[in-house]
Amino acid sequence: MNRVAKIGLGCLLLPVGLTVLSVLFFLTMKAAGVPDPAPKEQEFAQEIGTRLEGLAPGTTMQRADDASALSASAAAAAVIVEIDVEECAFYLESGPPEDGVRVEANYDEATYELTKSYDMEGDTPVFRLKFRSTISFWRRIAQDGNFSDADIAMNEITVFLPEETPIVLRAKMAKGEGEMLLDDLVLTEFVTEGRMGEYSFSMDTPNPVTMESSSITLAMGEGTFRGLSNLRARELEIQGSMGEIRLDFGSTLLVDTAVLARMKKGEMSIEVPDDALYDPESRVK
Repeated sequence: MNRVAKIGLGCLLLPVGLTVLSVLFFLTMKAAGVPDPAPKEQEFAQEIGTRLEGLAPGTTMQRADDASALSASAAAAAVIVEIDVEECAFYLESGPPEDGVRVEANYDEATYELTKSYDMEGDTPVFRLKFRSTISFWRRIAQDGNFSDADIAMNEITVFLPEETPIVLRAKMAKGEGEMLLDDLVLTEFVTEGRMGEYSFSMDTPNPVTMESSSITLAMGEGTFRGLSNLRARELEIQGSMGEIRLDFGSTLLVDTAVLARMKKGEMSIEVPDDALYDPESRVK
């Protein structure tokens, strides 16, 4: 058999081989199955013990001459909160300062795991929360034929962050839904990333301090973000890959904010106040 014939035969057999391997993989995942649900309720709190000096309870804005000093003080005293969750309904809102970070969770313990940690990075306290599936995504697909809202219906994670505490908030959410109500929080940095799901946040009260930068990323899905001007970020970067994003800055910008918004495939709508300036070199296509 000459070389051309061998190459041709190989090209014919390759799809057959891949099909056989795919079928074997699917049957293996189906044979492994998915354990019966084991509902679990869990609640815990982590004391943080850091408050922003000079911020009276209920204060939402500072005088202009105090803003820079307060922002610098907040950045130096900030607690880092990192949240990484998937396949759940995730909610975040403010809570009493004395509670620290409080978590309420209802989930399927048979196939999911909730972990937390609290340690120091130098002089900075770091709280981490993770919620992960303990079995393969493909095992669920092989078992039920698809992955739907019913698979995450019993997984609900609610996080309460302490008011009056300077916080660097970094949140990652995937294959689920998430809603963050940022009112009454003191944010020195805000980074959020959503993948395959429906996510939103709102901030109806102004952030007491000015943050240097904030970042919002939506890889795939639908996102609604309200009160962006209340973040009081000097720089705001928003990136969307596929889906639909709605941005609402409110009636006015509270600080000079450079906004960079990119969208690859899908739709992005932006509501800006009347005092916003448009860069004529921006491209829309």
